[in-house]
Amino acid sequence: MKEPTLFKLRLGFIALGAALLLTVLGLLHSAVSRLEQQRRLRHQMVAERVFDEAEREISSLLQHEAERPSVAYDASETDPQRWSRFIVGYYRRDPELRLVAQDKLEPERSARIRDAVARAQTTLDAVRLGRGSAQVAPSADEEGQPSGQPSSPDVLRQLNRSVKVRERRQHELTETFAVVSVSGDLLVVERSGEAERREGFVLDVPQLVSTIQSWVVSAQGLDAVASLRLGSLHKAEKNTYGFVHRLAPPLASHEISLSLLKLDDDDATGTLYGLAALLAAAAIIGLVALYRVVAVQIRFAERRNNFVAAVTHELKTPLTSIRMYGEMLRDGMVEDEATRREYYATITAEGERLTRLINNVMEHGELRRGQRQSNVQRGDVGAVVREVVEVMTPHIEHEGFKVDLQVADGLPAVRLDADAVKQVLFNVLDNALKYGRGAERQAIHVSCTAQDAGVVVSVRDFGPGVVEEQLSTVFEPFFRGEDELTRRQKGTGLGLSLVRDLVALMHGEVRGVNRSPGFEVRIALIASQP
Repeated sequence: MKEPTLFKLRLGFIALGAALLLTVLGLLHSAVSRLEQQRRLRHQMVAERVFDEAEREISSLLQHEAERPSVAYDASETDPQRWSRFIVGYYRRDPELRLVAQDKLEPERSARIRDAVARAQTTLDAVRLGRGSAQVAPSADEEGQPSGQPSSPDVLRQLNRSVKVRERRQHELTETFAVVSVSGDLLVVERSGEAERREGFVLDVPQLVSTIQSWVVSAQGLDAVASLRLGSLHKAEKNTYGFVHRLAPPLASHEISLSLLKLDDDDATGTLYGLAALLAAAAIIGLVALYRVVAVQIRFAERRNNFVAAVTHELKTPLTSIRMYGEMLRDGMVEDEATRREYYATITAEGERLTRLINNVMEHGELRRGQRQSNVQRGDVGAVVREVVEVMTPHIEHEGFKVDLQVADGLPAVRLDADAVKQVLFNVLDNALKYGRGAERQAIHVSCTAQDAGVVVSVRDFGPGVVEEQLSTVFEPFFRGEDELTRRQKGTGLGLSLVRDLVALMHGEVRGVNRSPGFEVRIALIASQP
C-alpha cells in the first residue's frame, strides 16, 4: 500500500475521532450543566422553604406587635428581661418621647433607643403625612415573578396558600406600621396610637436574623448544612450554594442570605461520567477497529492489483521466450545442435514455469473457495522431500546454487498429502532461489528432523532475509516485500500464501524466521499413529 494513501486515511480517521470526541465532550458538558442546574434548583427549593419560614416568623412577630394594645405602652412595670432579645425597646411620642419601662433600662440601651427614634423622626412624620415612603424595594416574591415558563420553585410558591395569606397580612401591616432603617442594624417601627400619639419599638435586625436562625434552622438540627445571615453573600464557599432573599414589606430595606452546603443527593453524575467514558472508549475502539479493517482492505486491494501486474509480467516473459525460440527453431535459423538443445531446454523450463504459475493461481482459487480436495494419509515425509530435491536439483544447479539435503534417520510417519507437500516444497525452494540470488553464499539448505512428536521440514537460503516488520505478513496472499514498479525479483506473491494454506490443510504449521544470514521456512507436520 502506498504511504500517501495510508497517511490520508490516518488523517481522516483522526479528524473523525476528534469530531466524535468533541461531540461526546459537548454532550457530556451539556448533561453535566443540566444536572448542575437541577441540583441547584433542588437547593433553591430548600432555600425557598427556609426563607418562607423566616418570613412566617417575621410576619407572626409583626402581627403580635400590631395586636398589642395601646395601653401596653403605658405599662411602666413591664420587665425588659421578658422582651424578645431582638427588641431593643418600646416607646411612645405624645409629642414628647417616653420609653416603656425606662427606669428598668440600662443607660446605654436607653440612649440607643432615643438616638434611633430621633434619627428616624423626620422620615416617620413624612410617611405619616404621605410625603414619602420608607419602603423602596419590592418583595422577593414580586421580584421573582416568572416572565415565561415558570420553574418548579415558582409553581410551588404559587401553590403555597400560606404565602398568599401572609402577603395579605403583610400588606395590612404595611398600612399599620411605618418603618425606617437606622444605620443598617436598627429598624424603628411605629404606628398611630390613641389620641393621635405615636408608639412603636426599635428592632435589632442582626439579632432578629440570629433568632430566626435558631427558630428555623437550629431547631431542626440543620446548623451543619444551613446558615442564615444578614446582608448579601460576598462569595460562596466551596461545596456551598448561596441564596439571597429580600425581606417582604414592611422590612423590604433588608436582605438575608442563606449558605447551604451541597446536599448528598443521588444525581447520577458519577454514572454519567462513567457512561461518557464508556462511550468515548467504545468510539475510540470502534474507530481503531474500523481503521484497521479499512487499512487491511486497502492493503489487500493494493496487493491484488500488484498480483494482476505480476501475473501479467510472469506470463508475458516466458511466453515471449517460448515464442522467440520456437520461431527461430521453426525457421531453421539455428544450425548448431548444442544451441538447439539449449533452446529446447529453455522452452521446456519456461513451459514448466508457466505450468507452476497457472497451478498456483488455480490452487489459490480452489483454496479460497474451499474446493481443494485433500488426500491426507499416513506417510513418510522424508521420501517426499528427497523426491522433490532430486527433481529440483538440476534447476537449482543451473541457477548457480548448491543444495544441501539432510534427512534424519528413523523419522516418524506423519499425516500428509503427498501432492500438497510437493507443491509446498516447490514453492519454498523457488522462493529461496529468488531471494538467495546475489548472496555471498549461493546455497540452499534443506533438512528434515523429528521434533515434538512430529517432523519439521526446513528450507533455508543465505540471502538478505525479511524485514522484521514483515515477518508476520509474508504468508499473506499477494504479499511482496518490494514495490511492484521497482522490484527485482520475479513472482506473484502467491507462493508462500499457498504454502501456509496447504500446510494448514494437513493440520500442520508453517512459520518464517530470519537467520544470520538468510531466511528459513519451517514446516511442522504432526505424527500419525499406526
